[in-house]
Amino acid sequence: MKVDNKTKYRTDDLKAFVYWVAKREGEESSYIKRLCAEILSSRRLHSGTAPLNSYYVVIRIPGPEQLNKPRLAALVAHEMQHNHQRRGETFKAYSTERQMRGNGRYSGRNGSPQKYWAEAENLPMRLVEVKAKKVKGSHDRALEGLTKVAKKVEEYERKFKRIENLLKKWKKKLKYYDKRVEVTEEE
Repeated sequence: MKVDNKTKYRTDDLKAFVYWVAKREGEESSYIKRLCAEILSSRRLHSGTAPLNSYYVVIRIPGPEQLNKPRLAALVAHEMQHNHQRRGETFKAYSTERQMRGNGRYSGRNGSPQKYWAEAENLPMRLVEVKAKKVKGSHDRALEGLTKVAKKVEEYERKFKRIENLLKKWKKKLKYYDKRVEVTEEE
């Protein structure tokens, strides 16, 4: 099973939640392995979509203040039924859709998910911990600056030494040719 999490909740908790719903619904392990659930953030509502004859579901869930776990479990089961039950069937979607909507196991009417999916309240649904960024102080910046300047000084000292050696080389050549010119002038 693949869970593409784009919410504030931890991915491992969402994956365990979807897996628990699938097992409770009696889904086959081959279906669970191929299932791909994309979980998105929503402002207030629990909602979802799922194409017929596929292994893909999209679930939208609200923040922690408005999250209703039994309602979410019913929604996940409802969306799984869209792409699981209708696999290989002709388009009998309207009659079975009415049956799903009227069934408290898959719909949010009259508080029915609270009865059937009450155990979902015990499942963890933790938020992702936000890591605090390390704030650089003036000492850290000064230390970085010091190392940067020390590297540059070392680099230019090496360049300077190389240039000095080249200058010595060319001065020797100049002396050599000066002597050659003097010798040829005397003759």
